[in-house]
Amino acid sequence: MIEAATVAYAVRLAAWGLLSVSVLGVAAEFFWRLWSLGSVGRSARQRHQMAVAHLAALLVGPAVIVAGVIGLHYSLGSVITREPPTSQLLPLRYANPGTSLILLLWLSGVAAMLAHLVVQYQRLQTIKCWPAPAFLAEEVVCLSRRFGIKHGVPVSIGDVASPQVTGVFMPRLTVPAALVRLTVAEREAVLLHELAHIARRDVAINLAQRVALALIWFQPVAWAMYQRLAAEREACCDQLAIDHGASRAALGRALLSFGVPTGAPVMAMAGVGHGTLAWRLTQLIPTARRVDTPVLPSAVIGALALGMATFCGVRLVTTDPGLTDLYLASAAGPVVAVTARDPAGMFALKIKRGRVIGASVDAKRLPASAILQQAEKVTLLDGVHREIVSFSVTGAGRISWIARRPSAPYR
Repeated sequence: MIEAATVAYAVRLAAWGLLSVSVLGVAAEFFWRLWSLGSVGRSARQRHQMAVAHLAALLVGPAVIVAGVIGLHYSLGSVITREPPTSQLLPLRYANPGTSLILLLWLSGVAAMLAHLVVQYQRLQTIKCWPAPAFLAEEVVCLSRRFGIKHGVPVSIGDVASPQVTGVFMPRLTVPAALVRLTVAEREAVLLHELAHIARRDVAINLAQRVALALIWFQPVAWAMYQRLAAEREACCDQLAIDHGASRAALGRALLSFGVPTGAPVMAMAGVGHGTLAWRLTQLIPTARRVDTPVLPSAVIGALALGMATFCGVRLVTTDPGLTDLYLASAAGPVVAVTARDPAGMFALKIKRGRVIGASVDAKRLPASAILQQAEKVTLLDGVHREIVSFSVTGAGRISWIARRPSAPYR
């Protein structure tokens, strides 16, 4: 029973966490659109950071809500006093088919998303590659110095639609054979873009984001936010390539020559794999330079909004009486102190996870041998093993009994 209550408590908490992801998704979309109204003139780097922050809020918010509920339950202390006993004792339900089904569907989705990532990784390992020409390897070495990349970046010709960076710990660059036919300026622009991904550690960060996305796969706002940050990530690398010597015109011509490939592995950083081609090209138009405007006001407002949403979420979850009862019956639950009174007098109990661990009658403590319990049925005995009172108890410390008639006090 103890294990069942603990598992049921965790499952119910998880269900509330999943529900909060759905609610926070609506809030995240609202604040993103609100922020976007004033994002004109902001740099790609800043837009990317805000998209990452909104996606992170969908993970951090529910986690904080669940942690807050657990913290409130622990704050009840090691001993709590139960409200007066009820005459109608409802059994504590450890299993909720609806909650269990929701959790099962979520776990199935998470497993499917993670399996997809594994398949994508294996797909990358099967790409046919050939040694790159010496001049191309030398260009990569020279351009890497502009980003301060000290370790060598292996480069090879592969059966890929566009240049891409793979490898979390040891990044490597794979380019299509068509790259060597580009002009020097175009080839340099493409290589600078890919090296920007390596300098930013985008492969590792993207993997972490994909794992996070797998945890909230059911939230469409999360997928939309990921597409936004992926597009802004490419715009960031475009800008970094330009800042490190690439020509806007050459980069634009290179993008047009490769087009937008379909079916690119999600585990790789493909140079033209995210965002529409038209949007990417418009970002290269030399208009007024986009700058990083102060983000402190937006950050403060966002933090306050997330904090308020989290506070409301914690308060809402703690109104679930079934969740509190499951906590009391769980392995982490406190001792529940119950004082009962009827015409025959008063008796007090200490209950831990549905087991009566202490009892007294008319302020006189009973020895452990005077407490007989079989499942939910408990009987308290006097010194000559006569029944004093019999009652039922639940794992959450609720009791129910038939009121006794007045009698001589317990001796």
